[in-house]
Amino acid sequence: MSNPGRKLAVIHHRSADWVPTLKAAEPRLDIRGAHPREWASLDPTWLAEAEALFCWSLPEGLVAKMPKLAWVQNSGAGVDHLMAHR
Repeated sequence: MSNPGRKLAVIHHRSADWVPTLKAAEPRLDIRGAHPREWASLDPTWLAEAEALFCWSLPEGLVAKMPKLAWVQNSGAGVDHLMAHR
């Protein structure tokens, strides 16, 4: 069962692979995913409550839709490309 207080957004070109893997590793999280070109298809109310983000890059406008975002986990090496979104 998911914990409604803990939400993880997976915005990744391989979200279809990552979401079930992450759910298996931590079933208490409410994890939803989308391809970076389709992130706007996620429920905006749910996205606004998400505290964590797993991504490769940050699509334009995503961070503004996540006011509770406290943790970004990058699946690649380096984070310089993410720092412009602070």
